[in-house]
Formats: sequence, C-alpha cells, structure tokens
Amino acid sequence: MVILFFSTLFGCETENDDRFVFFLHNRFLEEHELNELNPEFGRTEYNEIIAEFKKSGLKVISEKRNGNVNAREYAVGIVNQIDSLIKT
Repeated sequence: MVILFFSTLFGCETENDDRFVFFLHNRFLEEHELNELNPEFGRTEYNEIIAEFKKSGLKVISEKRNGNVNAREYAVGIVNQIDSLIKT
C-alpha cells in the first residue's frame, strides 16, 4: 500500500519539549469522503495515520480539507501556525 502525504516535523526546545507534526493530506481527500477508496492506492487511512502520530507522542495539527482549497492561502495559514508555535 502506498500512502501519499506531506508532513513536516517541527521540534522546539521548550520546557515541555513538545513536538508537532503538520499533516497535510493529498487532493484526493479534498474531493472524497474518508471511507472512499482511491482507485490506485486504496483506503486513505487518514484517521489511522493521525492516531499513529499521536501514539508516538507528537502533537498533530491536521484537518480534512474540503474541495477547491487555494493551496497558496492554505500554506500561508500553516506558516502562520508554525510561526505562532515558535513565538510561544
């Protein structure tokens, strides 16, 4: 099985040493429900992936986007979240 996703691990040296992962799913999930099968790759396993990250002790920041998301605007939002974490 192939799972396509983009993730960036962000670790910060803070008193609690939290580690974050920003999990960005692919376009297929923007246009389909979680239980729909991708004809080439099968089940997306989005929830399972998130659960595994959390079991590993990571703070997961992710959302299932709906169709027609402007990728540039979405990326700016992610950068703003990362900047906010760095400042904190």
